[in-house]
Amino acid sequence: MSLSGTNSFGIAIKNSSFRLLAAFLTIYTLLITYGRAHFYRDPGSIFYDPDRAYARQYSDYRQAEAERFIERQIRAIEGREIDEVQENVAKAGREPTICTSFATLRRHGEQYIESSIASALEGLSLKEREDLYVSIFFANSNPEYHPSYQQPWLDRVVDEVYTHPLDDQERLSRVQDLEQAGNYSAKGVLDYTYGLRHCYDKGTPYILMFEGDVIIADGWFVKTMQALDDAQQKLKKSAQQWLYLRLFNQERSTGWGSRRIGGNNEHWITLAIVAVILCVATLSRGRGSSSTLSVDSWTLLLICILIVPSFVILFFQAGKASLLPPRPGVFEQGYGCCSQALLFPREQVPLLIDYLQDRDHGQVDLMINRHARNQDLSRLSLYPVQVQHVGIESVRGTKKDEAQAVWSMAFEDKNPAELRREHDGLVNLIYRSGDG
Repeated sequence: MSLSGTNSFGIAIKNSSFRLLAAFLTIYTLLITYGRAHFYRDPGSIFYDPDRAYARQYSDYRQAEAERFIERQIRAIEGREIDEVQENVAKAGREPTICTSFATLRRHGEQYIESSIASALEGLSLKEREDLYVSIFFANSNPEYHPSYQQPWLDRVVDEVYTHPLDDQERLSRVQDLEQAGNYSAKGVLDYTYGLRHCYDKGTPYILMFEGDVIIADGWFVKTMQALDDAQQKLKKSAQQWLYLRLFNQERSTGWGSRRIGGNNEHWITLAIVAVILCVATLSRGRGSSSTLSVDSWTLLLICILIVPSFVILFFQAGKASLLPPRPGVFEQGYGCCSQALLFPREQVPLLIDYLQDRDHGQVDLMINRHARNQDLSRLSLYPVQVQHVGIESVRGTKKDEAQAVWSMAFEDKNPAELRREHDGLVNLIYRSGDG
């Protein structure tokens, strides 16, 4: 090869490498820009922005629907004309499938329980409402201390309002002692077991425990019913039973194992990809020309040293919840947070109550998970999540930023029109021909 030919060949290699590098930098920059624009909600992402992450979108929309529901009930009680259609105030039927208990304590600042109840009921069909027993547990020792207690519109729409038994002086004294001591790890267990027992005594096949600071999505009930059917189908082939179905989860619980670069075995993944590339290149070299070999050598160096490691690191740093969100459906999932919305099959409740009462105090969701492990019970999660945690003012003294972090970014991306269509379709499917 002549000297001029050699120079031309070297220049071609350099130009090819520069073009590859320029293309890589352009694509990488575009991906980072996209990540900053779309992954800012994901707490497991390098693009997470706490100043924007908690912006309410669908939850604000659903909150407005809940407020209109409350206004209609108040107008009906006051005898004023209701918007266009008489409001449906049906209660549970003779044999509801689910008993749900909303537990609430008075908070300093905003009270959330009324919006929680309204969002659960707004949009339910008559068949759905008959299949659901709705109760509210005012858990203060003096329920009248709670601003929402004895609200006429609540009595109008729910099946039952209950409190700690005011005629049980021994129990009431214990509740008061725990309140005065600020011992909410024990009071939380006491309240939770009482709510479980109260719903268990209604005889329904399932008990759904809600905390009183949530917003619930349109269509949640039929999607829960569909999830129960899916769960039975999934576990039919195995002898294993399940303890609960989770309707709320946060992305912090579903991310990669580590946010640290290298904490998810990126180096081994990179080496594996590079090894495959080198094997393919080696096998193809026997068929290539000398010029191809030279170009491949420069290209391989750039790919193996820079491009592959950069993309592997970006993949994990972008956040699992953003790149690989959970598929719709019911899945066995032994992790998650927190106790905002857990549904239990009836047969598991007595043993769970005994376990919680024996431990007396602690963080309820962690205790429930420990019980599941001890009993070898499956734990199920429904996706997309049907519930959002909106409580910032905590009765337990939790810091605002910690309470706010119990949050589902996926919930905020819900489309109201799409939810309405899905809701109507599932009602027709599940309750067709009046077979609820």
